[in-house]
Amino acid sequence: MLTQNHYCGFQRVPSAIFIYTCLILLPACEGDDSAVGINADQTPPACDPEDNTADCSEDPSSEDPDDLAFSFAFEDGALPDALSQNGGVELSQERAFDGESSVKITSDGGGYNRNFISLSLSDSELQEQLYGRMMVWLDEPTTGNGGDFTFVQADGPPQAQWIEAGAPENTNVMYRARVDGGQRNGTLMSNYDTYTDNDGDGATDWLTDCYDHSTTQLPREEWACVEWMFDKANNELKYWLNGEEVTEINVVEKGEGCLGDTQDGEWTAPESFEVIHFGIEQYSPEVPPRTMFIDDIALGESYIGCPN
Repeated sequence: MLTQNHYCGFQRVPSAIFIYTCLILLPACEGDDSAVGINADQTPPACDPEDNTADCSEDPSSEDPDDLAFSFAFEDGALPDALSQNGGVELSQERAFDGESSVKITSDGGGYNRNFISLSLSDSELQEQLYGRMMVWLDEPTTGNGGDFTFVQADGPPQAQWIEAGAPENTNVMYRARVDGGQRNGTLMSNYDTYTDNDGDGATDWLTDCYDHSTTQLPREEWACVEWMFDKANNELKYWLNGEEVTEINVVEKGEGCLGDTQDGEWTAPESFEVIHFGIEQYSPEVPPRTMFIDDIALGESYIGCPN
């Protein structure tokens, strides 16, 4: 189901209603969360409006769920019109976190492939800063390490300072939530990338491909709540897993390193966030086929929190 609160409205690169009032308004909810590994105590504490010394302006528990810009519960028998799709995407009743349906993402492995549902942000209030949340169920691959893919990406055009420095105007600037591979088998990472290939040689003309690693693994074969915040003003990325902030991969301006030095390691946000993508984009020839289910997507201007 697509709900409209204000209005309603993933590029090839190398390399619900479901917000429960008790979660948003109370410091903890009763109920058994063990099936999805979500601990109500991990959600940010409620701000006490009776405490005159407290600043409740940033308190997620005081956020009205009606202020969500977008929410998708996938219960109408078809993908919402606002979402486009690419690659292995289908509505499925095979699994669901809430209700009867979710989006099933199937990736082929063995090299580059892109399997996304995508949402335009061009007419939204989320182009400067956005918070997001979705429930994901990721399989345990039978071969390979199962890592090295992007599962959330928000992108847009470069800022003027980098165009003046030589970045092509059609460069796609990307803030990403990603799962790492190799020796960091299946762990979460932040990724920043810029891509355009005007000469057709298969390599970007403006190389950054920056990274920031964690030791936190994205759970497999169980529902998990993943959240993120992308902020243009501060060139900042933040992440949460099952309500707990993954501080290892929070980035402000610069992360651990980059493959290219065109921007001196700076993770400069796009001029505006134009599109957001959810699913699996794979890159390496070694990655195996895999499956992800996505449910209960929500986007807004402030912290949202996990469903109960």
